[in-house]
Amino acid sequence: MGGGWISLAICVGAVYRLRGEDHSVAFTIAIIVAVVNFLSFGIMHNFQDDPLEAPDFATTANMLSTATGLGLLIYSFF
Repeated sequence: MGGGWISLAICVGAVYRLRGEDHSVAFTIAIIVAVVNFLSFGIMHNFQDDPLEAPDFATTANMLSTATGLGLLIYSFF
């Protein structure tokens, strides 16, 4: 259950670190990624009793948004 919150925190951390005028495109992408991560996490949270029944699109969206959020977070340090 904690993994979903951690991936959301990674995406929100990327948004926080990329705010400002220097990274406006990356900031916009980070916001979109955080919203997708939040929505897919909400869908997957509905299936916490039987995670194998979670829709494939929500699982894929969550994994891709987490990976993209992690990449943006790493990018924000440069």
